[in-house]
Amino acid sequence: MKSNELILYKFLHVPATGREIFSTTLNSELQPQPRRRQSAPKMKTYADPALDHDPEEIINAYPYEEMYGDFFSGEFNPHTRNIFTGAIENRGHHSSSGEGAKKKSSFLGTRPLLVFCMEYIDDVNRGRCRCGQVYTLKSPGGCGGDHAKTAISEVFKKLARNQRVVWGDLRDQKIIPPLPPTEQEIHEQRRQEALQAFRPWEAMKALSKQEAQEAKTKKQQLQAAQQQARTKSKTAKTKLIESTAPVDPKLAALEAKRAGAKIKKGGQRGFTATSKFRAQNNNNL
Repeated sequence: MKSNELILYKFLHVPATGREIFSTTLNSELQPQPRRRQSAPKMKTYADPALDHDPEEIINAYPYEEMYGDFFSGEFNPHTRNIFTGAIENRGHHSSSGEGAKKKSSFLGTRPLLVFCMEYIDDVNRGRCRCGQVYTLKSPGGCGGDHAKTAISEVFKKLARNQRVVWGDLRDQKIIPPLPPTEQEIHEQRRQEALQAFRPWEAMKALSKQEAQEAKTKKQQLQAAQQQARTKSKTAKTKLIESTAPVDPKLAALEAKRAGAKIKKGGQRGFTATSKFRAQNNNNL
């Protein structure tokens, strides 16, 4: 029995209640199915090791797998053009040493032939990230990208020269620290926490009392700082006037005379009762 006759036979012998379902299934089988598009390979995540280590921790070994991420570990393709995006270059490319096709050994060792750029860039799709382009370590211009060349590019050369390298050398020097939260943001966060409390009304009341006390303390601190600044300014102004004022000879002589009298008076005050008793005994002798 031919395929068309088999389909017709099945259709005629299907009960009436199931013909609608069979007809729908039959039509779907006869209709040409659209070709499924192959999904693009998923981007592998890259955890920056420079943020996981202490900035002053010394890099003793050559942690290429930790520095380059998932694309370098496991089945690494030596024709990888960008280690952080996984882009592959043409198979016709050869290593610059003329030794034929690239190998993973070209990226390893104390003096690797090829390295991946670890400089930070501002990418449209990836945001603030590392460059990742492959280049020859001996290349004076690095990977040839349009980004700036910083001390990060010198890490591989310093490792090759057995110089001191720390994880802080691989950190982004343009990381902007987050701004401290504003008073409004702090208030809103506290308000949300109070609303989620077991007794929101009591929590809101306590929050209002706490913020009132904080405002009072802040006002007192501001007034104290202003008073201290005024006193300091007044003292500096007085010293400036005294230093620039003309000297009166009579007043200067009077001040010198008073200073001499104080010294003489202090000397007499230093004549203690014990010394006086000894002096009287010496006179009696």
